[in-house]
Amino acid sequence: MIRISLRQLEVFVAVCNAGSTTAAAPVVSLSQSATSAAINELESLLNTRLFDRVGKRLVLNGFGETLLPQARQLLSTASQIEQQFNTANPAIKLGLRISSSTTIGTYYLPRLLSRFSTTNSLPTPSVHIANTAEVIAKVSGFDADFGLIEGHCTNPDLFVEPWFKDELVVVCAPTYPLNQLGRKLTFKELRAARWLLREGGSGTRESVESALIPHLNTLVCAGEFSNSEAIKQAA
Repeated sequence: MIRISLRQLEVFVAVCNAGSTTAAAPVVSLSQSATSAAINELESLLNTRLFDRVGKRLVLNGFGETLLPQARQLLSTASQIEQQFNTANPAIKLGLRISSSTTIGTYYLPRLLSRFSTTNSLPTPSVHIANTAEVIAKVSGFDADFGLIEGHCTNPDLFVEPWFKDELVVVCAPTYPLNQLGRKLTFKELRAARWLLREGGSGTRESVESALIPHLNTLVCAGEFSNSEAIKQAA
């Protein structure tokens, strides 16, 4: 007999995300006391403390960390079931949920989806575009079926497979001083240049730093952007 409910797991995940029952209560449309009671009941049913109480905050302990990905997966599955049978035609299959890093989602994925839509009668996948770190979080949290990223993924819970090769190039305005030299640039000149960079957590930023930092020691940042197109416009 199953004693724990999806509602209890929903409250548990909300508290994990918010850090306290007070902050989680509006998310799950409950009072603070009802939210706290749901957590206490879940812990009682499992006969295990899931949080350490630190002042007014609830800090996830080892048992809670074990339960969290399982709870998210169960809630994601339940949500898919509801969506499937809430459609006008329950026989229609749900579309994929894809999370993509910014450059892939802007320049490459739209062409793939265009070809997909012309050769399949299935619903067009929904796409969430963010940087590499956010995509990894989406997939590990079961908020996306799979992700497409440009950077490295060290999350041990995810399966990673190379799928596409691309290249990065350095660009500047035609009037930029280094472009007027008419010769190959030295590391000293590049070290003194001011760089327009992607934001931290971006796979492109990670690749740029991996390629250049060993030679330049540092990159003088003149601006950070969350979009490659914005970098080109700024240059």
